[in-house]
Amino acid sequence: MSVYFGCLLMVLHAHAHAATAYRPNDDAQVLVELHRGGTRSIDREAKALRSELKEHPGELAPARRLAQLLMEQARRESDPRYLGQAEAVLGPWWRNAAAPTDVLILRATIEQSRHQFDDALKTLNEVLARDPRAAGAWLTQATILTLRGDYVGARRACGTLVRLTDLLTALTATAAVGGVTGEAERSLKLLEVSLTSSPSAPPATLAWSHAVAGDLAERLDRPSDAERHYLAALALAPRDPFGLSIWADFLLNQHRETEVLSLLASETDKDALLLRFAEAKAATSPGGLASIAPEIARLAAGFAAARRHGVHHAREEARFQLHLRGAPMRACQLARENWEQQREPADLRLLQECGQAAHDQETLAVAQLWVRTNRLEDAVLQRLTSHP
Repeated sequence: MSVYFGCLLMVLHAHAHAATAYRPNDDAQVLVELHRGGTRSIDREAKALRSELKEHPGELAPARRLAQLLMEQARRESDPRYLGQAEAVLGPWWRNAAAPTDVLILRATIEQSRHQFDDALKTLNEVLARDPRAAGAWLTQATILTLRGDYVGARRACGTLVRLTDLLTALTATAAVGGVTGEAERSLKLLEVSLTSSPSAPPATLAWSHAVAGDLAERLDRPSDAERHYLAALALAPRDPFGLSIWADFLLNQHRETEVLSLLASETDKDALLLRFAEAKAATSPGGLASIAPEIARLAAGFAAARRHGVHHAREEARFQLHLRGAPMRACQLARENWEQQREPADLRLLQECGQAAHDQETLAVAQLWVRTNRLEDAVLQRLTSHP
């Protein structure tokens, strides 16, 4: 799960009726907070849409809405099977060159959620060739390019985005790029000013912006500022798996494992959150890893099931192999695989940590070259490299 890109928080539910409507670009992004009691109405809507499609299988509107609900459910439950169902619903239009642009953006969302980034970018290019003012496509493209380390392309997309959307959205996307290219301090200042001047922005936008600001502050070694922003994001979307993951990671980095146990005790049905819960439990239990044998078995089964459904969570699995399985060589292999797909600071930290544990000098050289080339500022990574 991405720090704040790959799981993308971006597309704003409040812009659904704008002229250039925003569309979701990942199963992990926050669209609107759904409390558990509200899922029943969503289930009823999905059931009604399925019935409508059974009677009228060629109708685009119900298919599009059902696909959106399924993608939202995939994010909410961290279950890739719903992505396959969404693809099946969109089947009649999936490879249709004449498919509406909003269907293409849904397709790009699903492709990105499966880490099929090249396919997602190709699909987005199809959208932008038709509609150069499709802000949602530019936003998604900027995010994927940032995630993959193509900062020149990401800056170009952000420059276009400034002319198409609100200032907070554009600045947050731009800060995400600047924050990993030697401009973390400036990016955080601009983002905090923009947050202060945008109190009435849609909750999803504010949650995303606070998450980016929290990450920047944490990497600048300002834990109190990071905590303030992370908690602000979590308050806006208290049950979102993405927000819970980044807050849990912050707490683990601060050695506040008991808080992680309390935070995630009722959320262990999601593999990414179970992983963090298990790490905290192992760190606080006298039995260590022996105390989390059930959690280890569940995680191993979960990673295997995800691969069967075409989703390979290499970052999470590398972390699992390193911290809970004591298999640094396998962890390093997975961290390298993950690095080929996504290159966020969290991925770099994992690459460094696994390289150190496996005594893999080639992997360590890759990590350090990236830091030097991009002038990455990351206090967490610096602490890691100073204590091999």
